[in-house]
Amino acid sequence: MTRRTEDALIVGGGLAGLSCAITLAEHGLRVRVIEAAPRLGGRAGSFFEPRMGQWIDQGPHLLIGAYRHTLDLLRRCNAEHLVHWQSSLQLPLWDPQRGRFALHPSPRLPLAIALPRALAMLPGHSFASVPAMLRLRFGQAGTHETVVQWLQRVRAPHELVRDFLEPLCLAAMNEHMDTANARSFQRVLVTAFANHAHARLGWFRQPLGLCIETLAKHARSLGVCITTHTQINGVSHRAGMTVLRSQRGEEFRAPHAVATVPPWHQHRLSAPVATPASNPITNIHLWFDEQLRLPYPFIGGLGTQGQWFFDVSAQTRQRSTGSHLCVVISAFHAGNKRTLVDQACSELARIMERKKLPEPCHSRVVCVRRATVLVRPHLPPNLPTGIVDSMEHPAPGQLPATIEYAIERGKQGAERVLARCQH
Repeated sequence: MTRRTEDALIVGGGLAGLSCAITLAEHGLRVRVIEAAPRLGGRAGSFFEPRMGQWIDQGPHLLIGAYRHTLDLLRRCNAEHLVHWQSSLQLPLWDPQRGRFALHPSPRLPLAIALPRALAMLPGHSFASVPAMLRLRFGQAGTHETVVQWLQRVRAPHELVRDFLEPLCLAAMNEHMDTANARSFQRVLVTAFANHAHARLGWFRQPLGLCIETLAKHARSLGVCITTHTQINGVSHRAGMTVLRSQRGEEFRAPHAVATVPPWHQHRLSAPVATPASNPITNIHLWFDEQLRLPYPFIGGLGTQGQWFFDVSAQTRQRSTGSHLCVVISAFHAGNKRTLVDQACSELARIMERKKLPEPCHSRVVCVRRATVLVRPHLPPNLPTGIVDSMEHPAPGQLPATIEYAIERGKQGAERVLARCQH
């Protein structure tokens, strides 16, 4: 049995775990990250697609300029170049009746003026959206109110809900408006549309798994030890030390330990708990032998089964004669895969204004069944003595489970450890 001692142990090697480890190491602590999987990244990781000979994400990700913790971590790791940012907000949309159009607030006006004006000028809209936007911005959403109840209360026009608020709710909350928490959704709106710098969108230039490797390389340069293929199955607290035991009988000990694993793995650290509410995300990856390009790197679908259509080849700047497209459906369990692929190809063809797309040379439907933990009231988890809680359980009023939330909770876990070190 091997015994090792650090200043802090991090259980979980996803974005939260790496964020926590890097923050602690920057303050001079000896840190070890313990991950059960063969690779770091968790649900934000990538996998190798042997048929196409490339690494791909489970699904594409969009970032917003308001992700200050994400931006800060990338800067500290010299990884800012991994993200491409719009110069200003441009949200391309497609509707079966209205075709292609885009929400593009003028960057020459303050966003508080430019956004309502841009919404009012969308096809089928009017300036009735302007007072509704003000009510959304300054009226307080209820802690236990759903998004539907809140939008009804503030009298949001149907077209504003259909073309802007509903797609944004699905994208940010991974939950339909009739159950999504209004207080957290309001925080998304206020945070994301505070100004032009916050409202712009960005995406990774390469598979997220390779970005994770960049963060891990920086962590190692700070002295962080990373242990993979190691599942923690037991916790004890002896003489002021937290002792973690692996499934192989190995022991890791430190004065402090931080749990960043998804809450459904909490039973490995404490008594069994109720499984938190979560929703899936289904991603339909399509590869074609010829170059097929969307008119934008991504397009939001209205009145379509697919909610977001990504030109992965354009986003990652792949130099190839073929193309890789991906269709994302939030809060959706994958059904018949052949039907999903056919429907995705049909919707893509209409967006591209083509009669039909060629048959994909390869396709893969990836359903992340527990993609995000939903915003719900929760009780503090009953973790053993010495374990700091940085697990994913967003409460009403907090940001929903996003990349930003993961990096933020990792940093907060590190700050709690640092506060303990001072006492």
